[in-house]
Amino acid sequence: MTQGDNSIQPANRNIGLAFPFQLDTDGRLMACTYEEHVKQSIRTLLLTSREQRVMRRDFGNRLGAYLFENIGATTAALIEKEIIYTIERYEPRVEIMGVQVRRVQTPGTLSVEIAYKILSTGEEDRLALTIGR
Repeated sequence: MTQGDNSIQPANRNIGLAFPFQLDTDGRLMACTYEEHVKQSIRTLLLTSREQRVMRRDFGNRLGAYLFENIGATTAALIEKEIIYTIERYEPRVEIMGVQVRRVQTPGTLSVEIAYKILSTGEEDRLALTIGR
């Protein structure tokens, strides 16, 4: 599948290896469906800082810079914009339905929930992440 290919994938069809790599009950590397692959891609994108990848220095986001800020309404709005911008730039297979950012008890840690729709299948899903320093 090439980048930007939004063709409909058959339900429950394994398209690749699960990431991070895991073993199934038979001891083989676990596979993932199209929908799981999209969710894994979003997770990887949001947990990757800009300039972290040597050959793709622009890949990722700047969420880490906000972890040292006091998280109020303004900072939460900036974080939401960064998440939306990053996903729209690097993950053309989805449409963002909503983003919620919450401060948690641990300093320098955020709880993020992204609601999205996979464009090729129309399936809606959510991804919840905890992002910390």
